[in-house]
Amino acid sequence: MLKYSSRLPIQRITNFDLLGDFGSVEWLGNFKIVLLYNILFAAAASLCIVHKFTAKVRRELYARLVENYLYISNCASFLN
Repeated sequence: MLKYSSRLPIQRITNFDLLGDFGSVEWLGNFKIVLLYNILFAAAASLCIVHKFTAKVRRELYARLVENYLYISNCASFLN
C-alpha cells in the first residue's frame, strides 16, 4: 500500500503525500472524465465476462465447422 500511495503523485492522480496532507483529486470533479472511465470499465468487464463464459461454445462451434468443411471437401474431391 505504501508503494502504491507514494506512486500516485507521480502518476498525477492525486497530490497525496506521506505526511498526512491528502490534498484533493481535481479530476473527480470532471463529470465527462469520470463517465468515460466508468463506460470503459463496464465495457472491458463485459467483454471479459462474455469471453470467459462463451469460450467453450466458440471452440465447439469452430471444431464442428472445421469438421463439416473437411467432410464437404472430401465429398467434393470424391466426386471429381
